[in-house]
Amino acid sequence: MNVDNYNSLKQSLDGLLYDRNYLVHEFSKEFPLNNADNCHAAVIYLDESRKKPLSVMESIRTITNSHIEAIRHQAIFLDSDAFWSFFETELQSK
Repeated sequence: MNVDNYNSLKQSLDGLLYDRNYLVHEFSKEFPLNNADNCHAAVIYLDESRKKPLSVMESIRTITNSHIEAIRHQAIFLDSDAFWSFFETELQSK
C-alpha cells in the first residue's frame, strides 16, 4: 500500500470514527424519535450514512485479498525447486 492509499484509508477510518461518535452522542438530539416526521428523517439519514462504512469495508476487503494473494504466491515459491536452488546458491556464496 503506498502512502497516498494509506492516508486515504486513514482519513476514511477517521471519518467513520467521527460518524460513530455523532451517532452515539448527538444523533438522538438532532433526530428525536418522538413523531413520524422525525423518525422518517432519521431513517433517511441512516440509510444515506450506511454507504460510507460499506465503501470503507470494500477497500479493506480489497487490501486483505491482495495480501492473501501475495502470501499464496510466497507459499508457492517457498515450495518450489526454484526457491531451494536460490536458497542453496545464496548459502554457498556466503
